[in-house]
Amino acid sequence: MATAGERRSKKESVRAAFACQPTQRVLKALWRHFPTIDQDPALLAEAEVAFAKKYDVDLVKLNPAGTYTIQDRGGEIQFFEDGLTVPKVVRPAVQCASDWNAIRPADVTRGAYGARLECIARCMTEFSKMNLPVYETVFSPLTTVKKLSADERFPEYLREHKTLIRSALRALTEETLAYVMKLQSLGVGVFFATQCAVRHIMSEDEYEEFGVPYDLEVLEFAKNGGMSILLHIHGENVMFDLLLKYPADAVSWHTRLTRPSLSEARLKTEKCFLAGVRRETILTGTPADVEAEVLDAVRQVNGRGIIVAPGCTVSPRAPEANLAAYCAAAEKASAMLLQQPTNCP
Repeated sequence: MATAGERRSKKESVRAAFACQPTQRVLKALWRHFPTIDQDPALLAEAEVAFAKKYDVDLVKLNPAGTYTIQDRGGEIQFFEDGLTVPKVVRPAVQCASDWNAIRPADVTRGAYGARLECIARCMTEFSKMNLPVYETVFSPLTTVKKLSADERFPEYLREHKTLIRSALRALTEETLAYVMKLQSLGVGVFFATQCAVRHIMSEDEYEEFGVPYDLEVLEFAKNGGMSILLHIHGENVMFDLLLKYPADAVSWHTRLTRPSLSEARLKTEKCFLAGVRRETILTGTPADVEAEVLDAVRQVNGRGIIVAPGCTVSPRAPEANLAAYCAAAEKASAMLLQQPTNCP
């Protein structure tokens, strides 16, 4: 390990983790939604910055409302005022197959996209001073297709209306590329989230057809533009091996909820892991449970190529004691690694 006199910035430490180089300590990330204020760019930016400072994260994953890519396309979305409940789609924008004909690339400088860009610009005013790596959530084109349709109709559209879905995917890919270009100008990376690479929704052959080509178009554009990429594979029974070919600096998935385990994943890839703790444990477990998962995550990969993180967004209802235990456990794991000659082979 490097000595205290050689202390790296957080950006340098994260880059070292991405490259499986020794790190001075166990790195951590943590993120949550901010319902109610997530429609106000200024208030949301203040909350994101305050949260990152409070928990001293090494990497910032910004958390927009999960509806931001579909809010300006019709349908009905319910917003809540309790500060705890995320927006809910009450009526999907796509009610029948012919509605896919109306999907065109949105202007990402306006509406919900524009509000996101304003929020991110405000965040970067502070995060750039802190020398923190920052990533915006970018949903895969197919994920946005899913969000636009009712869950029970989504497989039907894919299988019975392929031409319409391909046309919609083309439009949404162009829209996503335009958004990524704006993110590049703001100096943030891409947290690329797919919610469709799960076997209970579609087969791997179907994801190869409707997911992979459009995902890769976005990811290769970002990578060729010098942007850092985090890949999030959302859900259970995920197509982990299929997505390993994606150009990403780190992989995030619901470890402990779905395979592979961290140790199994290490046998498959040398990519960095942004993973290790069940978000459910942070919500309903005890501080001891949270600590145990953090320490176990580090042990499973011998502290190599890992940024400890929840499997997905932490609930706003998570007890403060568990969030504090999460941070303390990362420090404890750091002390554990100091007793080893290196945390990379």
